[in-house]
Amino acid sequence: MHLAEALLALWIASELVIRFRQRFGERSPSDRGSLRILWIEMVAGCGLGFALKSVEGWSFPWSARASHFGGCALITIGLVVRWWAVIVLGRFFAPDVRIQAGHELITRGPYARVRHPSYSGLILVLVGLCALFGSWLSTACILALTVPPLLWRIAIEEEALAAAFGAQWTEYARRTKRLVPFLV
Repeated sequence: MHLAEALLALWIASELVIRFRQRFGERSPSDRGSLRILWIEMVAGCGLGFALKSVEGWSFPWSARASHFGGCALITIGLVVRWWAVIVLGRFFAPDVRIQAGHELITRGPYARVRHPSYSGLILVLVGLCALFGSWLSTACILALTVPPLLWRIAIEEEALAAAFGAQWTEYARRTKRLVPFLV
Protein backbone atom coordinates (compact mmCIF):
# COMPACT_ATOMS: atom_id res chain seq x y z
CA MET A 1 0.00 0.00 0.00
CA HIS A 2 1.33 3.44 -0.89
CA LEU A 3 1.51 6.36 1.52
CA ALA A 4 -1.46 8.21 0.01
CA GLU A 5 -3.71 5.15 0.17
CA ALA A 6 -2.63 4.44 3.75
CA LEU A 7 -3.38 8.02 4.79
CA LEU A 8 -6.80 7.95 3.11
CA ALA A 9 -7.63 4.63 4.80
CA LEU A 10 -6.52 6.10 8.13
CA TRP A 11 -8.66 9.20 7.55
CA ILE A 12 -11.76 7.18 6.66
CA ALA A 13 -11.27 4.84 9.62
CA SER A 14 -10.77 7.75 12.03
CA GLU A 15 -13.89 9.53 10.71
CA LEU A 16 -15.91 6.36 11.26
CA VAL A 17 -14.55 6.05 14.81
CA ILE A 18 -15.44 9.70 15.46
CA ARG A 19 -18.89 9.26 13.94
CA PHE A 20 -19.77 6.16 15.91
CA ARG A 21 -18.68 7.48 19.31
CA GLN A 22 -22.36 8.06 19.95
CA ARG A 23 -25.03 5.40 19.87
CA PHE A 24 -26.49 4.74 16.43
CA GLY A 25 -29.73 6.60 15.88
CA GLU A 26 -29.16 8.94 18.85
CA ARG A 27 -29.52 12.51 17.59
CA SER A 28 -29.32 15.92 19.16
CA PRO A 29 -31.98 18.44 18.12
CA SER A 30 -29.28 21.15 18.36
CA ASP A 31 -27.50 19.52 15.42
CA ARG A 32 -30.38 20.28 13.01
CA GLY A 33 -29.27 17.46 10.71
CA SER A 34 -25.93 19.12 9.99
CA LEU A 35 -23.88 15.97 10.69
CA ARG A 36 -25.88 13.90 8.21
CA ILE A 37 -25.74 16.62 5.55
CA LEU A 38 -22.00 17.12 6.04
CA TRP A 39 -21.35 13.38 5.65
CA ILE A 40 -23.50 13.16 2.52
CA GLU A 41 -21.77 16.17 0.98
CA MET A 42 -18.28 14.95 1.92
CA VAL A 43 -18.90 11.53 0.37
CA ALA A 44 -20.47 13.11 -2.73
CA GLY A 45 -17.72 15.71 -3.11
CA CYS A 46 -14.85 13.28 -2.62
CA GLY A 47 -16.48 10.65 -4.83
CA LEU A 48 -17.15 13.14 -7.61
CA GLY A 49 -13.65 14.56 -7.22
CA PHE A 50 -12.19 11.07 -7.58
CA ALA A 51 -14.35 10.31 -10.61
CA LEU A 52 -13.32 13.54 -12.36
CA LYS A 53 -9.62 13.63 -11.45
CA SER A 54 -8.51 12.29 -14.83
CA VAL A 55 -10.56 14.62 -17.04
CA GLU A 56 -8.12 16.14 -19.53
CA GLY A 57 -7.25 19.82 -19.38
CA TRP A 58 -7.88 20.25 -15.65
CA SER A 59 -4.58 18.99 -14.19
CA PHE A 60 -2.53 21.17 -11.88
CA PRO A 61 0.37 22.85 -13.72
CA TRP A 62 3.00 21.44 -11.35
CA SER A 63 4.30 17.89 -11.21
CA ALA A 64 2.19 14.98 -10.04
CA ARG A 65 4.99 14.14 -7.61
CA ALA A 66 4.74 17.59 -5.97
CA SER A 67 0.95 17.20 -5.73
CA HIS A 68 1.36 13.75 -4.22
CA PHE A 69 3.83 14.75 -1.52
CA GLY A 70 2.09 18.04 -0.80
CA GLY A 71 -1.23 16.23 -0.51
CA CYS A 72 0.22 13.60 1.83
CA ALA A 73 1.77 16.33 4.00
CA LEU A 74 -1.51 18.27 4.22
CA ILE A 75 -3.50 15.13 5.04
CA THR A 76 -1.02 14.17 7.76
CA ILE A 77 -1.08 17.64 9.33
CA GLY A 78 -4.87 17.76 9.06
CA LEU A 79 -5.28 14.39 10.77
CA VAL A 80 -2.95 15.39 13.60
CA VAL A 81 -4.80 18.69 14.15
CA ARG A 82 -8.20 16.96 14.03
CA TRP A 83 -7.21 14.21 16.47
CA TRP A 84 -5.52 16.71 18.79
CA ALA A 85 -8.73 18.76 18.90
CA VAL A 86 -10.86 15.68 19.65
CA ILE A 87 -8.45 14.51 22.37
CA VAL A 88 -8.34 17.94 24.05
CA LEU A 89 -12.16 18.12 24.10
CA GLY A 90 -12.22 14.69 25.71
CA ARG A 91 -15.62 13.71 27.09
CA PHE A 92 -17.16 16.93 25.73
CA PHE A 93 -16.54 15.83 22.15
CA ALA A 94 -19.57 14.54 20.28
CA PRO A 95 -19.92 13.95 16.56
CA ASP A 96 -23.13 15.96 16.50
CA VAL A 97 -23.74 19.44 17.86
CA ARG A 98 -24.72 19.07 21.50
CA ILE A 99 -24.09 20.64 24.87
CA GLN A 100 -23.62 17.96 27.51
CA ALA A 101 -24.32 17.95 31.22
CA GLY A 102 -21.45 19.70 33.00
CA HIS A 103 -20.08 20.96 29.68
CA GLU A 104 -17.10 23.31 29.96
CA LEU A 105 -15.84 25.75 27.36
CA ILE A 106 -12.44 24.39 26.38
CA THR A 107 -9.89 27.10 25.53
CA ARG A 108 -6.58 25.24 25.81
CA GLY A 109 -4.54 23.29 23.28
CA PRO A 110 -5.57 24.06 19.70
CA TYR A 111 -8.66 25.84 21.07
CA ALA A 112 -6.38 28.60 22.40
CA ARG A 113 -5.84 29.74 18.79
CA VAL A 114 -9.02 28.79 16.91
CA ARG A 115 -12.59 27.95 17.88
CA HIS A 116 -12.98 24.96 15.56
CA PRO A 117 -9.60 23.21 15.19
CA SER A 118 -11.25 19.88 14.41
CA TYR A 119 -12.82 21.47 11.33
CA SER A 120 -9.53 23.20 10.50
CA GLY A 121 -7.93 19.76 10.44
CA LEU A 122 -10.75 18.39 8.30
CA ILE A 123 -10.29 21.22 5.79
CA LEU A 124 -6.55 20.47 5.62
CA VAL A 125 -7.36 16.82 4.91
CA LEU A 126 -9.78 17.82 2.15
CA VAL A 127 -7.28 20.24 0.58
CA GLY A 128 -4.67 17.47 0.78
CA LEU A 129 -7.07 15.17 -1.04
CA CYS A 130 -7.52 17.85 -3.72
CA ALA A 131 -3.73 17.96 -4.10
CA LEU A 132 -3.56 14.17 -4.40
CA PHE A 133 -6.17 14.22 -7.15
CA GLY A 134 -4.13 16.91 -8.93
CA SER A 135 -7.10 18.40 -10.74
CA TRP A 136 -8.77 21.80 -10.65
CA LEU A 137 -12.08 20.14 -11.52
CA SER A 138 -11.77 17.70 -8.61
CA THR A 139 -10.80 20.55 -6.31
CA ALA A 140 -13.85 22.58 -7.36
CA CYS A 141 -16.18 19.62 -6.76
CA ILE A 142 -14.73 18.70 -3.37
CA LEU A 143 -14.65 22.25 -2.01
CA ALA A 144 -18.01 23.31 -3.49
CA LEU A 145 -19.76 20.34 -1.92
CA THR A 146 -18.00 20.27 1.46
CA VAL A 147 -17.26 23.86 2.48
CA PRO A 148 -20.86 25.24 2.51
CA PRO A 149 -22.27 22.52 4.81
CA LEU A 150 -19.19 22.80 7.01
CA LEU A 151 -19.68 26.56 7.39
CA TRP A 152 -23.39 26.00 8.12
CA ARG A 153 -22.45 23.45 10.79
CA ILE A 154 -19.97 25.88 12.35
CA ALA A 155 -22.73 28.51 12.57
CA ILE A 156 -25.05 25.99 14.27
CA GLU A 157 -22.31 24.99 16.70
CA GLU A 158 -21.49 28.60 17.54
CA GLU A 159 -25.16 29.34 18.14
CA ALA A 160 -25.38 26.42 20.60
CA LEU A 161 -22.16 27.45 22.36
CA ALA A 162 -23.28 31.08 22.64
CA ALA A 163 -26.58 29.96 24.17
CA ALA A 164 -24.81 27.68 26.65
CA PHE A 165 -21.89 29.90 27.67
CA GLY A 166 -23.14 33.47 27.10
CA ALA A 167 -20.55 36.13 27.95
CA GLN A 168 -17.81 33.52 28.35
CA TRP A 169 -18.37 32.43 24.74
CA THR A 170 -18.60 36.03 23.49
CA GLU A 171 -15.22 36.86 25.03
CA TYR A 172 -13.64 33.67 23.71
CA ALA A 173 -15.06 34.28 20.20
CA ARG A 174 -13.77 37.86 20.29
CA ARG A 175 -10.17 36.80 20.90
CA THR A 176 -9.97 33.72 18.65
CA LYS A 177 -10.54 33.07 14.96
CA ARG A 178 -12.89 30.38 13.68
CA LEU A 179 -10.54 28.22 11.62
CA VAL A 180 -7.14 29.77 10.87
CA PRO A 181 -5.08 31.57 13.55
CA PHE A 182 -4.84 35.33 12.92
CA LEU A 183 -6.88 35.10 9.67
CA VAL A 184 -10.32 33.48 9.58
